[in-house]
Amino acid sequence: MPASTTSSNSQALELQQQGQSAYRKGDLKYALHSFSEALRHTTSPELQLSILDHRAAIQERLGPDHYKSALKDARRMMDVATTNHKGYLRAGRILQLMGKADVAVETYRYGLKKVASVVVKGASGPPTPTEKDEEEATRPGQLSRRQSGREMLEGMLRKTMDRIEAAKRKASGGKGHDPLMMLPMELVDMIFQQLPFESLMVLQRVSRGWQNFLTTYDRSYNCLDFTSARKPVSSRTIKTYLSRGGPRIKTAILKHVEKSPLIAISSHCKSLTSLHILSTNGLIDISEPAKLAKNLTSIIIDCQTTASQIIEVIKHAPKLESLTCRHVIPSSMFEWNSTEQRPALKHLSLTWWSQDNFYPPLSTSRFDTMLEFLPNLESLSLQQGQLGLLPTPADFRCLEKLQSLTFRGTDIWTIPLLPPSLRHLDLSENPSLKYRKDRDFIPTLESLSLSQNPNFSNDDIISMLSLTPEFDETAVVKHLDLSLCPKIDCTTLRWLFDSSLSTHLEYLSLAGNASFSDEVTIEIQKMENLKMVDVSATKVTGIGLCNIAKGENMEWVGVNGCENVGRDAVDRVRSWGVRVAARREQEKGRKVRGWE
Repeated sequence: MPASTTSSNSQALELQQQGQSAYRKGDLKYALHSFSEALRHTTSPELQLSILDHRAAIQERLGPDHYKSALKDARRMMDVATTNHKGYLRAGRILQLMGKADVAVETYRYGLKKVASVVVKGASGPPTPTEKDEEEATRPGQLSRRQSGREMLEGMLRKTMDRIEAAKRKASGGKGHDPLMMLPMELVDMIFQQLPFESLMVLQRVSRGWQNFLTTYDRSYNCLDFTSARKPVSSRTIKTYLSRGGPRIKTAILKHVEKSPLIAISSHCKSLTSLHILSTNGLIDISEPAKLAKNLTSIIIDCQTTASQIIEVIKHAPKLESLTCRHVIPSSMFEWNSTEQRPALKHLSLTWWSQDNFYPPLSTSRFDTMLEFLPNLESLSLQQGQLGLLPTPADFRCLEKLQSLTFRGTDIWTIPLLPPSLRHLDLSENPSLKYRKDRDFIPTLESLSLSQNPNFSNDDIISMLSLTPEFDETAVVKHLDLSLCPKIDCTTLRWLFDSSLSTHLEYLSLAGNASFSDEVTIEIQKMENLKMVDVSATKVTGIGLCNIAKGENMEWVGVNGCENVGRDAVDRVRSWGVRVAARREQEKGRKVRGWE
């Protein structure tokens, strides 16, 4: 092959990849331009077929005004590769969208005369957007066997003829019209995209036609969602859904599930990327499903689990990016015994849970050693943890990319050692925590939450948020939560202005502060960038609420539990376009209706 031809094909392949990238980002016009340019450079019939298929798929997505151009590309595919099924399938699909189902039938029949009855491998390059799920569903070793091009054409011919016959029956004397038969396929697809998994399953009971369509519909089984399950999901039910969805299942939300169905889902759904376990009957082992589902990127566990299982999940899920466990058994210990790093993990959230509210200290726990093997961790949340979970003070400096740290309800008494990269810090609900100005280093933060900490004063806040030698000019304090901090003096907010902390604040919470009153609301009004303020459970009145709402960029004000705020003031502020959260507390055993 001449060098010029090879160079042209390489350039065409590069342009094709650019078009695919633009398609994934939703830039259809640029994708169309890239595929058109790629088609102009290529001389390879196989590459021409792939590019034409991609371009026709994009024109199909662009709407009815582009259907004729898409049909031209489909017919050109039929000319480039007469014995390949893709051109006939594409042309038939577009003809149906144009309302020409009878012409689509003739196209399928013509294709059956040309296409051989053997398994046809796809053209060079990745699958088109409409064929990607189809190709995934026909990989060897999956629940579905790979279809030949001829079988695909026969299947589409049968479905199209069934739709035409059903439409004729309805038009001749039926009392109603089946939307699957009357509406364009594009509109049907747009409607079903908005329906949850439960509704798609219920709609299969409408008729045999609806059942046949939804069983083979690509989007029906992208997500297995058993959120509404009131009793344990049987293995038989799981197997039925697996036989229908199989490789198409990418998300599983499970409730009342036992171990065996969980293992079946993990082993059969090779495309599974997200797993959410809502509840189970007691403790369930999640380490084995994590080993089987190699493509998992997100796991959320809302049932009881142990530290050893969490470690096993992290060790055996190499692509895992986010792990959330909300019911970690307090008595379990972290023993990291691996030397392999897990660079994919970016978000880790652990919440300890005890039925009797007992959290024993574990001085021998090795949780801190595990952090050394998570070099790319960006977000870490530890809530209701044990006293011995980490050494004193806790050292997070090994996490050089850490941006968000939540250390809530762990009863620590010293501020952790923090990396300079940190931007969001939550140390709420730690009543023993104290700030030591001469020892504690606080990096330049964008968000700080110290809710329900009784030992922090105004001077502590100013010192913590003052500029450090490592000051990053792009990072400024935008979120400050000082709710239920009794030592914070709010008789005036001059200390926020004098320290320049008020300049960039967008959210400020002083909820539950006994010294906050209407006089301070004038100062809040002067904070130009402030968008959200929470002064719930304070002495503020309707006048103070109106003062706050007059802020230049104010969007939301919280006055929950403020007995001196009347409904007239709330309605008035809402009429200005400012959202107000106003809910009264219970009075004398009688629940007072809220205004939200």
